[in-house]
Amino acid sequence: MATLSTCKRSGARRILLNDATGKRRQLYLGKMDDDAARVVFDHVEHLAGAVRAGVLPRKGTAAWLVDISDDLHERLARIELVEPRKRRDTTTLAQLIDRFEEAANVAPATMAAYQQTFNSLLEHFGEDTPAARITVEGAARWRRAQADAGYARATQAKRTYVAKLIFGRALAWGLIDANPFAELKAGTQSNPDRAHYVSVADAERVIDACPDARWRAIVGLCRYAGLRCPSELAALTWGDVDLLERRLVVKSPKTRHHEGHALRVVPIVPRLAELLDDLHQLAEPGDADLFPRLEGSANLRTTMSKIVGRAGLSTWPRLFQNLRASCATDWVAEFPNKDVASWLGHSPLVAAVHYLRPRDEHFKRATGINSAHESAHQSAQNTTRQGAETIGTERKPGAQDVEDEGFMPVGAVACRNLPNWGMGEEGFEPPKAMPADLQSAPVVHLGTRPLGPPS
Repeated sequence: MATLSTCKRSGARRILLNDATGKRRQLYLGKMDDDAARVVFDHVEHLAGAVRAGVLPRKGTAAWLVDISDDLHERLARIELVEPRKRRDTTTLAQLIDRFEEAANVAPATMAAYQQTFNSLLEHFGEDTPAARITVEGAARWRRAQADAGYARATQAKRTYVAKLIFGRALAWGLIDANPFAELKAGTQSNPDRAHYVSVADAERVIDACPDARWRAIVGLCRYAGLRCPSELAALTWGDVDLLERRLVVKSPKTRHHEGHALRVVPIVPRLAELLDDLHQLAEPGDADLFPRLEGSANLRTTMSKIVGRAGLSTWPRLFQNLRASCATDWVAEFPNKDVASWLGHSPLVAAVHYLRPRDEHFKRATGINSAHESAHQSAQNTTRQGAETIGTERKPGAQDVEDEGFMPVGAVACRNLPNWGMGEEGFEPPKAMPADLQSAPVVHLGTRPLGPPS
């Protein structure tokens, strides 16, 4: 039977109890208010009974033991109610984060995103706070502080996920006894409020507003091939581009640390083939990279915002990621999700959560409205003049085009307007005498190799 008493002279609290052998023991608590003393007494009384019965303590008491100070835990160990704690590392929160950052095998862009969580933890708890002293209650207060600061739910979820990752690693390294963030539910990191579907028509308006072939190719690769910008664009070389077979080999810094995900092959739609061929015509001799000296993402976003404004459109959230997501949405409408996920370099589940968005055209088709609808992906592949006029991107022939009749995009077949001289009396058999202008028509041979550096 345990009892809670108060020293009349000092006002200090103590608990008297019998240990497993029946010996009377004392646990000094020091000065403590009634409510706190009663909580400690309830846990200690239960703990003593569990030790005598040889059973595990209840969940609430076990959690309480994790959170109490080393000093109180040591006093419980002296009266043999708990095993002594292993010596805790004195690693501070700042030291833990530095160690985590050094050991992490992630892309630079991912580490930059982690930095937001690092700063949030350091600001809330303090750099010099021992990582082992951060409690479950403290972790919950930190999460509430994120909500009170007005951060979006997706941001809160991302930061909670990273905090759990950091302290999970600390637990594996033996720096802490338990992960104080383990019970926090991260929630979804998807933010529908920042999703925006960029139609093919709008994408073409942006392409028309681009200052040069380089920027037209950047927008095209993001919208029609779903590449990540800038990391995957910066890694592209002309050896990765095969316009004859319409294949693009993409190296992904974001997923390279996952086995089998360092490279992927993406189909090149005809519209993108035009943009890449235009860029290749302007490449300097010996250039291996498609985009030498590609700027940082901040500079790209600034320029892209100006281009979107020149196109007469309002700037949408996540300028480049929503181009990639729009590509995914179009592809999934026509091809198996598994294939699309392979082309885009992520899992079908990730695509469903972060990329795919419902489209008004699909809703109308389901209701029977506009049954003759042509999908945006089919529009993107339509490279005829009629399709160009539909989206307002027809390019007027210039003087160079007239002079250089031999120029054509790689993989294109040259043709001339043939005179309509009829079938003739011989039916389907060719006439005996072919007109002279056709006899002298040149024979065109197509190349059989991928593009390489301009020579």
